[in-house]
Amino acid sequence: MCYIISWYFFLAVFRFGIFNPSTVYDHLGEIYSALIFGSLVFCILLYIKGHVAPSSTDSGSSGNIIIDFYWGMELYPRIGKNFDIKVFTNCRFGMMSWAVLAVTYCIKQYEVNGKVADSMLVNTILMLVYVTKFFWWEAGYWSTMDIAHDRAGFYICWGCLVWVPSIYTSPGMYLVNHPVHLGTQLALYILVAGILCIYINYDCDRQRQEFRRTNGKALVWGKAPSKITATYTTTTGETKSNILLTSGWYGKYWKLYCEKVRYRVIPGIY
Repeated sequence: MCYIISWYFFLAVFRFGIFNPSTVYDHLGEIYSALIFGSLVFCILLYIKGHVAPSSTDSGSSGNIIIDFYWGMELYPRIGKNFDIKVFTNCRFGMMSWAVLAVTYCIKQYEVNGKVADSMLVNTILMLVYVTKFFWWEAGYWSTMDIAHDRAGFYICWGCLVWVPSIYTSPGMYLVNHPVHLGTQLALYILVAGILCIYINYDCDRQRQEFRRTNGKALVWGKAPSKITATYTTTTGETKSNILLTSGWYGKYWKLYCEKVRYRVIPGIY
């Protein structure tokens, strides 16, 4: 709902001449400078809050000030009872700014060149499809690493407040004054391939979450899935188990990939 409301106001102020979004592009330097500094201060305040006024018992220090600042002190820091700081920075600011800036660059290119290049259209559509998928399936986001495990520190909060709106939108930023003309056929190929990749990304997460929600009993592509039961020991010494999906998009091609790419980072070493 917040996504829809945000778009309603964005398009309304543009349609009625109240605010021209291309102004944002003209002042990106000032905006990003303010975000970099302001977000740094924000992360410092989060660090202090985690020490003096944590929102829950799911917080604590590693004993290393650098790690605590970078990784975060609290999993779910809140202002009051309902304002979740991590959710706001991730969803309401980071993801929403990604979508708005993508359209903003499209508008700016039209003002500069009198038309929108097919490369800009493909870029904007793919970004909007991805972000819209995110908000449409926002409930699924609660089971991801960002929300379930990553604490609210510099890594997540500064990243969503600065890295996402600046780096993730940079293709559109570049295309404003450097339009690339793909041609109808190539543009359609890239668009279809991009949408297919977004769908696969979504369906991988959906399969995994449905698999765990049903304790391995959900069908994957119409068949009972194969799985691995893994055990692990918590920091308190408690032994627990988890199930890993090996069917669907983690199937034979993943096994083939692992056979060919046996090292994670440094070939022959790690």
